[in-house]
Amino acid sequence: MKAKLMFASVLLVLLFAAVIAAMAQSDPQQTLSQYVSDLQKNPADTALREKIIALALSMNPPPVIPEAAREHYVTATTIVENGKSNDDFKQAEAQYQEALLPAPWWGGAYKKLAVTQKLLGEYDRAAASLNLYILTKPADARDAQDEIYKVRALGQLKEGHKDLAQNQVAQCQQEITAINDAYKKGKGGAIQHGKEAVEACSYTTPVFQASLCALLGGLYAEAKDWDDAYKYVQESAKLDPVADGYVADRYDLLGEILGERGDKEGDCQYSRKGCNAGGKEGCDALKYDSCNPSANPDWIVYRGKKIPQKVTPRLLQLVEQSRH
Repeated sequence: MKAKLMFASVLLVLLFAAVIAAMAQSDPQQTLSQYVSDLQKNPADTALREKIIALALSMNPPPVIPEAAREHYVTATTIVENGKSNDDFKQAEAQYQEALLPAPWWGGAYKKLAVTQKLLGEYDRAAASLNLYILTKPADARDAQDEIYKVRALGQLKEGHKDLAQNQVAQCQQEITAINDAYKKGKGGAIQHGKEAVEACSYTTPVFQASLCALLGGLYAEAKDWDDAYKYVQESAKLDPVADGYVADRYDLLGEILGERGDKEGDCQYSRKGCNAGGKEGCDALKYDSCNPSANPDWIVYRGKKIPQKVTPRLLQLVEQSRH
């Protein structure tokens, strides 16, 4: 009798489980809702997403896209269409992911998410999103698979570029150190390392590149190569017009270079700028380089031109050129 009762209890449990399973099969919407609820707790569960997609494909009619999902989708699409920066595209990516939480079977959202991730350079994530898109059995599955191959190739290139960038950083640091070491031995070596540093450090910010160009211009000026000095100081000004911390020195240097190249007006103009910015050499040039004769009473006449008594070869050259 006890054995019969035990058998009956076991049979009842089995029957109850079968009824529950049958109810689940007969109500796929309820199963889908449970799966979606589980996914909310663990959005990174790709296997569960795949189960949801498979279940949604088996449903007739297919599940309706919730209004909340559509709102996130439209927001994301609008951001992508009007965005201009990576921060904008990151916002769009987050919105697409929000859209796919209440509607994880939505193929179109996976496709758009992949496009946004590609824009951000997130190639592995883009490939994963496209894989989920293909599981939704879209009409353009062939094109989507080809796109996966493309983003994987871009990912490989990106990894290669990372290695290249690391090598470039090391070379930049090496050349900057070499400038200082070479300068102690002679200007020629310092100039060569300065040129190599400008090239090796081209990945850095414009502000940093500007300071390097100004340094190289100064090295050329010390070597009395006025044309190359002018070239690199001008490049420095183009990269960073503000030159916070050394703008006065750069004005002074440019004034000297222009004076040595025979441009008296340019010399005075930049010497005045340097002086106004606090540069000592610029102020000295305004005293002694004929930029402002009334500023110094100690003048002599040289070949019909008034020049300061502190005469230098550079002044004589300027005076000779100004006579023509």
